[in-house]
Amino acid sequence: MSTQPISPQQLTANRANAARSTGPTTPEGKLRSAQNAIKHGFTGPSFVVVRLEELQDVDLLKVDLVAYYQPENSQEMVAILRTALAQQSIRRAQRLESGLLNEMLDTNGRPFTPMSSQLAGEGDMDITRAQNRNYCLAEGFLRQIRQSNGWSLFLRYRAQSQRLYRRALEEFERLSALRPPVPLGIASVSEPGTVSVR
Repeated sequence: MSTQPISPQQLTANRANAARSTGPTTPEGKLRSAQNAIKHGFTGPSFVVVRLEELQDVDLLKVDLVAYYQPENSQEMVAILRTALAQQSIRRAQRLESGLLNEMLDTNGRPFTPMSSQLAGEGDMDITRAQNRNYCLAEGFLRQIRQSNGWSLFLRYRAQSQRLYRRALEEFERLSALRPPVPLGIASVSEPGTVSVR
């Protein structure tokens, strides 16, 4: 199906109409509009949350990012969704690190290899306990890296998560910089009940 090219007069009229549009102005309208991008099925429970995580984790991150950055089009929304996924990945890396470090304790929560009594000394028990924990972490870490490449893979996963987060935010910033400027004298609603003229 072929479409006829738009006339210069119609293009001018379309642009004038678009400039007058300010989007939803009531809190209810803004809330309803904020949900527009959710209808595509891209939600945490769909595929990005593993069974050990809360189903709404990614959705809550996404809602927070949308409220803060206020994406205005689908391209900006994709960057926001990528940011939420990267944040979830960073959280996962933090939990993974905690899990790896807990591998260094026995079933009673004690270090597998406590410091020798000669090293621990007879001084302050709080200092001895803290040093024993540090020794346990170091000893367990060394044992784990000798047995597998789990730590190097973990560090790569964590670095990749942080890189994806940074890139997603940079992409959003790039896209939002491409927004057309608001012409001077056009009123915009910044807060419910207030109007500012730019």
